[in-house]
Amino acid sequence: WDVRQRHAHPDVAVTREAVAADLANGVTSLWLVLGEGAIPVGALGEVLEDVLLDLAPVTVQGVGAGGGAGAAEAFLSLVEGRTDLAPGCSLGLDPLGLHAASGSPQDLSGLADVARRAAAHAGLRTVVVDGTVFSDAGASAVEELGCSIAAGVAYLRALTDGGLSADEAFAQLEFRYAASADQFTTIAGLRAARRLWDRVGEASGASPDARAQRQH
Repeated sequence: WDVRQRHAHPDVAVTREAVAADLANGVTSLWLVLGEGAIPVGALGEVLEDVLLDLAPVTVQGVGAGGGAGAAEAFLSLVEGRTDLAPGCSLGLDPLGLHAASGSPQDLSGLADVARRAAAHAGLRTVVVDGTVFSDAGASAVEELGCSIAAGVAYLRALTDGGLSADEAFAQLEFRYAASADQFTTIAGLRAARRLWDRVGEASGASPDARAQRQH
């Protein structure tokens, strides 16, 4: 378990101060939004200058036109050659979620190439299957699960078609789910998601360790 805080303020000095305060007061991982109206993509290195990436996992999320690819490339460039990243870092790519939210079709053909670069860093994942996109659009807990598992399977196919093994593909995905004030439905949904994803892994021939679902 870790406690993740989201930061998206476009003023780099403000963001650095907020990140430092959060990490000093109980936050254990960071969710940084990069792109239009958020943290400038080119300022990622400055924002993370004083962050110990071997202790605090970082997830990036790109917004705006080309934001996802830009954020992922910025983070990959920043950690190139490092072997000490804290487990739980993510490039935050979710082209299918972007398609669902915007209606603009997204290309998955280059996803495997990015995943291979990410796999060089232990604990760094490429894709976040963001179920909150569906929840925010009015989906029930059951519908959110169905859409997220379907998206996850589509990503697995794209990654394995690109040459990754089943275990390697599973290791590149994490899932983000909505948590509401209805705590019992939320808990049941998270448990069901783990069981459904495990069944997908079983059908795909992935090992038990690889198919465990990482949830945010």
